Amino acid sequence: MSLLNDMADYLEAQGVGTKATNIFMSYMPESPDALSVLYDHGGPAPLILGNGLRQESPELQVLTRALDYPTAETAARAVYTALLGCREQTINGTRYISVLPISQPFFLERDHIPRVIFSCNYSLEVAR
Repeated sequence: MSLLNDMADYLEAQGVGTKATNIFMSYMPESPDALSVLYDHGGPAPLILGNGLRQESPELQVLTRALDYPTAETAARAVYTALLGCREQTINGTRYISVLPISQPFFLERDHIPRVIFSCNYSLEVAR
């Protein structure tokens, strides 16, 4: 399974949202106004362990959008808190050792509506 699908499943299980309703992967639709979007980013080359397993360190970006600043910030913090709890989890057959924020959630921009968009980036440790 893909990293994005796994993290969307995890966030849904944590009660942060619902896939294809207000959690999306790799694109930001025009509606709904309030949503979170997951994007994957490459990380460093994998570490090959002696037992043939790989430890990968992909990166994840989460954009959270809402009509106003406090709502967008609260939603971004809910995602942040949920992902901090993702340690030693097996999701869809993949073992996630940790999900660590690279920064705190931060204001990114306002879109053309103008809705408020927050961003936060995460570094993951994945065993395969």
